[in-house]
Amino acid sequence: MASSFPTSLLNVDVRPERPPLLRVDAADDAARWAAEHRDALRAAVVEHGSLLVRGLRLGDVADIEAVFRRLGSLMTEKEAFAARQSYAHGVYSSSKWPPNQPMCMHHELSYAH
Repeated sequence: MASSFPTSLLNVDVRPERPPLLRVDAADDAARWAAEHRDALRAAVVEHGSLLVRGLRLGDVADIEAVFRRLGSLMTEKEAFAARQSYAHGVYSSSKWPPNQPMCMHHELSYAH
């Protein structure tokens, strides 16, 4: 599927057995960088299934929330299957779960999309 924002513009590093990685330098304003690259980031996620972005230099929860707001709607806690801590509106900790135990699909119905 063609995209008006080719992911090659982002220089995604794809290696076997590793998540797709994008290294950026957004020291000045991570939220602005995310807004400017939103469509290309979304295209990369569609192409690769996920994308790990390094270099945003997020200093606190407010920075994270600002980036999330530029990328799309914020997550909403829909199920209390596994406890998570809420840091700010739409920003949560990962689920606390024993690493040797499987976890069924549950949070935010992410498996339904």
